[in-house]
Amino acid sequence: MTDETVFIPPWMGVLEPKVRDFLQQRGVLQQRTVPIDTVRAELEGLGFQVHDYAQAVVTFMDGLDLRGFDHRHLKFGASDAADGIDGFCIPDVKRTLSDTACPVATSDFAIFFVTAEGGWWLLDEAWVLYIRLRDFNDVIRLIFFGEQGVGTRVQLEGEQVPPAYRRDG
Repeated sequence: MTDETVFIPPWMGVLEPKVRDFLQQRGVLQQRTVPIDTVRAELEGLGFQVHDYAQAVVTFMDGLDLRGFDHRHLKFGASDAADGIDGFCIPDVKRTLSDTACPVATSDFAIFFVTAEGGWWLLDEAWVLYIRLRDFNDVIRLIFFGEQGVGTRVQLEGEQVPPAYRRDG
């Protein structure tokens, strides 16, 4: 793939060189459009807002399963991501992360959300912690390069955790 065929959608922002190279090597940076009417209806039916940013991510990435080193992967599938959230926990997702948090991807034991402002969140599917990520670069750096210093980690405890996931009874 040459630089002339590289397409970086605006929602990705300015990609760091190693992130850009990683995505380019996996054929991600080429223009594509995924129909999302069914996914949109499903997400909205569950109570998620499919805002412009979420729509842009899903339209470009849905269905991609990126693989990296040491079996690391990130699967873009809004339906699968939504399936990873118990329906009764959706209000907790909105309260804990953002009212506009919309699920877009999964990785080992985590669900990724985007907000209307372009923020990225990783929520541990056992509700142990969440990580507020700065941008899409941080998503790739955390998952594929194992950079544990990216983002802001918050251990979830007490009322932050939905009752079904609380370990204290």
